[in-house]
Amino acid sequence: MSKILLPLAALIAFGNICFAAEMNAAQIRNAQNSFNNGDYLKTIEIYETIVNVEKIHNPHIYYNLANAYFRNGDSPRALLNFERAYRLDPRDKDIRHNKKYILTLLERQDGLKQTQESFFMQWVSLNEITVFESVIFVILLLSAFVFIVKRKYFFKKAMTVSTLIFIIFLFVLIYKAYWQFENNAMILNAATIENSPSAVSQDSNEESPALHAGTFVHFISNRDNWSRIKVKIDGKTFQGWLPSERLGKI
Repeated sequence: MSKILLPLAALIAFGNICFAAEMNAAQIRNAQNSFNNGDYLKTIEIYETIVNVEKIHNPHIYYNLANAYFRNGDSPRALLNFERAYRLDPRDKDIRHNKKYILTLLERQDGLKQTQESFFMQWVSLNEITVFESVIFVILLLSAFVFIVKRKYFFKKAMTVSTLIFIIFLFVLIYKAYWQFENNAMILNAATIENSPSAVSQDSNEESPALHAGTFVHFISNRDNWSRIKVKIDGKTFQGWLPSERLGKI
């Protein structure tokens, strides 16, 4: 009986995958039709469902969602989704161009200061670095195993080179992961950091500068409808609270 059930379970799983793929394709077609007809709110609703309900994280979905937000007049949320797409596919020319355009727009409108990114932040995604690091690690292990068994100098050299590359990219991986961890949210509406989470609090952090829409921040925790964040500006680090509606998590 188990021999029959296993293929049946595989067929059911495959059928569910195909159904999900077909459903997503239909949703994307509906979203594209809504976009072409100028119904940007409907487009946003469909793509937000795909992202938040069905948990599909794809750079093209985020890219289309960002364009819908921009056409609907919401530049900060457009930038948020361009950033999400960019982190998944940093070499895509359209994503890079549109992200830069929105950044420039917010810089002119709201005084947002653009941050300079390193080469690895601009051209390689965290997933790609992780995969590459895994491949190098496998090569390292195989070289070590063959060297122990065969005692060939070539494999010792391959092991040494693999170890060096592995260490270099391990630092790159840690750096990029740390950067994305420290910049895991974005300000959607201009805000001032409060010292305590309260709707009636007038206890603003007087030293904290105004946070412009599009500013990267580090999200720490939630309390009711408030979010605790940390942000570094001009070499100074500020911590505090702001309404969660003003924050978008990346």
